Amino acid sequence: MVTLSAGGIVKLKEIRAPYYRLLSQIFRETRPEDLYGPILFFDRLRTRVEEIEKSRLRHPSKKAKKDG
Repeated sequence: MVTLSAGGIVKLKEIRAPYYRLLSQIFRETRPEDLYGPILFFDRLRTRVEEIEKSRLRHPSKKAKKDG
């Protein structure tokens, strides 16, 4: 699992708009409605990772279970 520092979270927020501009350039010949699903997925994934990180910061004594 990846852990983001507070600075990393700030950086992610900073690069969000440029990231979407880059995606629009990469997929400029793709219809916007065809991109909605993948972009929504990654946006939700990013939000969920951020929620997990905030939870881990609030509860630092909790450790992830090891698969085994």
